[in-house]
Amino acid sequence: MLDKLARLFKNSAIYTLGSVLTRAASLISLPVLTRYLAPEEYGILPVVASVMGSLQFVYIMGLRASSTRHYYDHDSEAERKIYFSSLLFFYTGLAALLSLLLTTFGERLLAPLLTRAVPFYPYIAVALRSLFLQVLASLLTSSMSVAYLLYYLRPYLGFNFRWAPVRDSLSFGIPTMSERVCSWVLVGSDRLFLLHYVSLAATGIYSVSHSVGMMV
Repeated sequence: MLDKLARLFKNSAIYTLGSVLTRAASLISLPVLTRYLAPEEYGILPVVASVMGSLQFVYIMGLRASSTRHYYDHDSEAERKIYFSSLLFFYTGLAALLSLLLTTFGERLLAPLLTRAVPFYPYIAVALRSLFLQVLASLLTSSMSVAYLLYYLRPYLGFNFRWAPVRDSLSFGIPTMSERVCSWVLVGSDRLFLLHYVSLAATGIYSVSHSVGMMV
């Protein structure tokens, strides 16, 4: 019993140390950020992040929750391969189509969220490309090397597409989007309000202050 408790505390300490070091790195980088960039310049990043957060729901549609929920419902390895392959091709195709449409028409579609201080090109256009990669990361994992991922997931990457797994994934994932939308409204939409009703500089100063508060 004592050995299990000791191992629990040891493992917990490792995770805690990793979290502390991550926050410490962010805290150390803040003086560099505020020294070499004007408030308007480092205010662009949180605005772009907020806009991308609002688009992420449409891109992913609860994919992470639904894939975890349904993957182990399939008993055989062949069924799991079909399930994974179907999700991979559907969400990759959807993300590519949305990225193409937003890159082409996004300057008009996203105009209500942006101002002239944060132009669509190049900031949002570049962020859309990274959002496309996030969809793939939701199906795969960002903690392993790409080479290992491709080798390990090679059997799953055949073209085995079935609509039923996608339908089940959407029916479970889309309802979970409401919680994430509400979370974004509470946590991420404030930058856009500041951008429209105050200034980009105020948005940058607020974001730095908010980051310091989240580190403590």
